[in-house]
Amino acid sequence: MVHPGGLLALRLALRAVAKATLSSLVPAVIPPPLPYLHR
Repeated sequence: MVHPGGLLALRLALRAVAKATLSSLVPAVIPPPLPYLHR
């Protein structure tokens, strides 16, 4: 069994990876016209 804290950390890590992937893919597909999209 996985420790609940480890499961939460895994979920947070997956969310961080997904967010990083989206933030790197979206500007490649759609060039953002506004500078604040480049966070």
